[in-house]
Amino acid sequence: MRGTGSHDVGRTDAEPAECGCEPGCSDTSRDGSAGRLLPIEWQRLVSDGTTCRRCAGTVDEVAHAITLLAEVLRPLGIPPTLETFEIDRAAFDDR
Repeated sequence: MRGTGSHDVGRTDAEPAECGCEPGCSDTSRDGSAGRLLPIEWQRLVSDGTTCRRCAGTVDEVAHAITLLAEVLRPLGIPPTLETFEIDRAAFDDR
């Protein structure tokens, strides 16, 4: 089950949120200030265990962009995170 807050990407309700987004959230950056996260989700359609070449190449480009973004956001203490998801045709059609 997914949480509903902006910092809840991929976490269950049983797991505590500790990203520094609000008072009581205990994560801190290297300089001791409250940490923030930038979760980024990327989904791709998978059919019969494969995806098209265009979508397969996109994940590489997104990962490269995350690396560049991490460098830019490092002074602000905001680490971007990438989660990739495979979705099937039924889930794709529901969107």
